Amino acid sequence: MSIDRRQLIAGVSASLASGPVPASGRVAGGTGSGDTTSSASPIRTSGSLKPQNRFSGDYQTARRRFLEAAAAVGAHVEHHRLPGFDGPDGRPLFMDAARIGPADADAVVVSVCGTHGAEGFCGSAAQTDWLLSEAPQRNLPKKVSAVLVHAVNPYGFAHLLRTNEHSVNINRNAIDFTAPLPENSLFEEIFATFPTRAGHDEDLVAEFGAARAAAEKKYGKWEVNDALGRGQYTNAAAPEYGGTRSEWSSQTLFSILKKLCAGARHIAYLDWHTLVSIGDGKLVYLCFNQTGDHLFERAGAWWGREAIDREAVNKQWSTGTANRRPSRNGILMWGVQRALAPQADVAGAVIEFSSDPIELLSNPEGSQRVWVYSRWLRHTRDYQSPMGRFVAAYLRETATPTRRSFQEAALTAARGSYARAFAGAARWAEENVSARPGKLVYYSAFV
Repeated sequence: MSIDRRQLIAGVSASLASGPVPASGRVAGGTGSGDTTSSASPIRTSGSLKPQNRFSGDYQTARRRFLEAAAAVGAHVEHHRLPGFDGPDGRPLFMDAARIGPADADAVVVSVCGTHGAEGFCGSAAQTDWLLSEAPQRNLPKKVSAVLVHAVNPYGFAHLLRTNEHSVNINRNAIDFTAPLPENSLFEEIFATFPTRAGHDEDLVAEFGAARAAAEKKYGKWEVNDALGRGQYTNAAAPEYGGTRSEWSSQTLFSILKKLCAGARHIAYLDWHTLVSIGDGKLVYLCFNQTGDHLFERAGAWWGREAIDREAVNKQWSTGTANRRPSRNGILMWGVQRALAPQADVAGAVIEFSSDPIELLSNPEGSQRVWVYSRWLRHTRDYQSPMGRFVAAYLRETATPTRRSFQEAALTAARGSYARAFAGAARWAEENVSARPGKLVYYSAFV
């Protein structure tokens, strides 16, 4: 049943008051390094949970807080400007990287956020919190360093979109573009039945929902979810587009890690994402190492074998999304593995923050509404009209809830995940073993 627009606005109105949405502005060119200084007062380092100093209302604030935190602990910092595109406020966009610890560390904990753009708010808060709360220069284990990459997809982060400046899902972009692209014929057949008209009205949301329901009746619920979610490489105007070439975000991340992890043989990888509706403070570990190999088992030793177990994850995923976990193409972690092999091996996961179900957001029409709103906002870049502010607030809230209780639980969970990854990296370094990259894959293969 469709949700009344007045109900929806009332349900999201709190997020409008939680902080400013981006100001409108043109997308401008630029390839310079940009100004990386901040005029704001630095944040004090504290071990206490202060989500108001970690979670931000917009990309620029998140970036400032991350850079201030990195400066406070004396990190080596790099800035990589996205060429040719700016934020909705007209300001430049960057992927930033901070390295803490010895450059020749044998094991490196790599933490990235913002792969899916607007999902970066939670990962950014987790990175900033770790920098401010763990006093990393004093507490890093021997032979271990940390590399934190902020805003892998700065365009999506700033514009409150999941995809990048070319409508590409960066977490479907790490494939071999010199080979035939993965086919997804069922996606093409299903998407051909979806409405083509533009807009943001609830009738359009309902039309998408009806088309999807008809496809699920014909092909099966999981089959449709898998086809729509695994990645497709033919239609830039459709969901989960993986592109036709390696994107700036992918190339820049690989370049950063090759440089900052040059002396390492082992990488513990954390890619922060949101949002699965199975409860505040819970994490879903999507381990993209191959089931049963030594890297999969190593990740399980850090976070618990049950945390990455395929059946356990399927249960979590189906509880939070009403579908068991689909297959995938072009996962960014697979690209990182290939970029660093054979010198280094990579164990880790995409880690999904979870929240309590939100009545007006976590409903059967939620994914359709996010797609309709995202498409409208991308095309109009209207962040200032009442409707534009509402859409921006809705997309911000679905990416990272602004409730203090969610934020505190998320930071507590992230601290635990970081602690276990660093302890695991320390054991890895102590073993003094050669890198064993294992099987390197491009497509599907959620095995």
